[in-house]
Amino acid sequence: MDIISFEELIRGTTETFERVTLVLRKKVGLGWITTWNTKCGIASYSSYLIQYLPAAYDLRILASNQDYLLSEDGPEVIRCWENSTVKNLDELEEAILSEGLEVVVLQFQFAFFRLRPLGKLLEKLHARGIKTIIFFHATKDVNKPGLKVSLSQIAQSLELADRLLVHSAADLHRLQILGLSHNAQLFPQGVHEVANPDVAHLRSRLGFRGRPIVGTYGFLLPHKGIIELIEAFPLIQAEHPRATLLLVNALHPKAPVKNLLRRCLARIESLGIQDRGLFINAYLDDDESLCLFGSADRVVYQYQQTSESSSAAIRLGLASHRPVAITPIDIFEDVKELCHVLPGISPGDIGLGINQLLKDPQLLDSRGEIRQNWLKTHSWRTLAGHLHAIIQDLARDNADNGEKSKPKVA
Repeated sequence: MDIISFEELIRGTTETFERVTLVLRKKVGLGWITTWNTKCGIASYSSYLIQYLPAAYDLRILASNQDYLLSEDGPEVIRCWENSTVKNLDELEEAILSEGLEVVVLQFQFAFFRLRPLGKLLEKLHARGIKTIIFFHATKDVNKPGLKVSLSQIAQSLELADRLLVHSAADLHRLQILGLSHNAQLFPQGVHEVANPDVAHLRSRLGFRGRPIVGTYGFLLPHKGIIELIEAFPLIQAEHPRATLLLVNALHPKAPVKNLLRRCLARIESLGIQDRGLFINAYLDDDESLCLFGSADRVVYQYQQTSESSSAAIRLGLASHRPVAITPIDIFEDVKELCHVLPGISPGDIGLGINQLLKDPQLLDSRGEIRQNWLKTHSWRTLAGHLHAIIQDLARDNADNGEKSKPKVA
C-alpha cells in the first residue's frame, strides 16, 4: 500500500497529487438532452435509463420548453430548447456551459432539432472538450414537402461526437455509409424487469375469464395500424366467436389524432364489435398496462410502414411475458426473432396470422424460451450499466487529458 506523507502532499509532488485528485474526484457533471416529464416515448426511455445510473453524476436534465408536463419538474430540470422551431440552440449551449457539464447525452429525433444548429452545437462542445453521446431514435432520411432532411447534412459534425448509439443494425449501417464507423455502435432499447404473470388471476380480476384476448398497445397514431386491427377483428371473430379486442392506445398530446379516434370509433360501430372489446385512450402507467397485457393470449403490433428506427412500445408487450405478433416491417428488425411475424400489414393478413396462432397453442408458445433469455440481457438495469461504463470512460479521458495539459511541478 502506498503511504502518502503530509510533507509529500504539501510539496505537491506531481504523481502523488494526481493519485489523491483521482480518489477525491467530484461527481461527473452529466447533461441529458431530452423531452421529459411528458407523454413521450423518448421521455420514458430517458427516465428508465437514468433511474438505474449509479450516484456518480451531478445530473442536469436539459429539457424541451414545449413539453406538456405530467407533474412539477424537479430541481435537476432545466428547460432550455424548443422542438425544431428556432434557428439556433444558444440557450441550450449556455445551459451546458453555465452548469459546467463534462459529458452530454442527447436523445435525437428529427422532430426535435433542426440539423444545422445541432451540428454547430456539437462542434462548439467538441472545441471546449465536452464529451457528447447521441442516441438516435431515427436515422432514415425524412422527406418533407419540397425538403429532404438527412443526417448526411451534418455528417462532419457527427464525426466529432464521442459516441453515436443506435438501436438496430440498419441504423448502424446508415451511419457507416456516412463515414461514421469510428464512433457508432449498437445500443438496444431496454425492457422492464417483470415477474411472469398469473394469467388466470389477471383474467378473473378483469372479467376476461374464458375468452381469447387479442391486445395492442401504443399511442393512437396513423402508423400504428389500429384501424387495420379493428378491420381484422371480424375475421378473428369468425373463428373465435368469444374473442375480445383490447386496444390500449393513449392520445398523444402533440399529435392531431381526434379525427383518427373518430374513425376508429365509427369503424368499431359499423362492424358491430363495440360490445366485444375495450378501447382505452387514457395514458396509463406501465404497471397498469402490464396488468392488462398479462391477461392476453396475444399482444399484436400491427404497425404500417414508418421511418422510426425501433419500437419502444413493443418492449412493454415483450415484458408482459405474453406471445407477441408483429407485421413484417423494418421497425421490428431488432426483435423479430422473439416474435411471430404476421403474413403482411393488411387487415386480411393480420386476421389470418392471428387466427393461425390462436388455434395452435404449441406455435403460440414456441418463442417463449428465447424471449425469456432476451429479457434478462436487455433490462434497463443492464443497459444503464453499459451506459455508465461508456460515460466513465469518456470522463476518465477528459481527466487524463486535463492532467496532461497541466505544467509539471518542478
